[in-house]
Amino acid sequence: MENLQKHNCSEEVLIIPVEIQYHYATPPCLKLDLLLSQMEVDYGLPIQKIGKYPSEKHNNIFYQRLPRLGKYLISHMEGLYHNHYNCHFPDA
Repeated sequence: MENLQKHNCSEEVLIIPVEIQYHYATPPCLKLDLLLSQMEVDYGLPIQKIGKYPSEKHNNIFYQRLPRLGKYLISHMEGLYHNHYNCHFPDA
């Protein structure tokens, strides 16, 4: 904004948040664990259940499970597109 003032610019400047973080009164850890477990079963991946009493340390397990599922799904979709549409994707 200082640069605009130095150059006598009168444009309106809006500042918006870049990141939003949510907090739950009751974390949905058990439901998320069930959903991830079902997806892992459906895709034939090893299940990493967090147990009956999740805590903050279990967030690390969620952050490991989600990318693993994401990588599997992307790989699976690339395979489908390759087989059905003869598309080739570059290695990441």
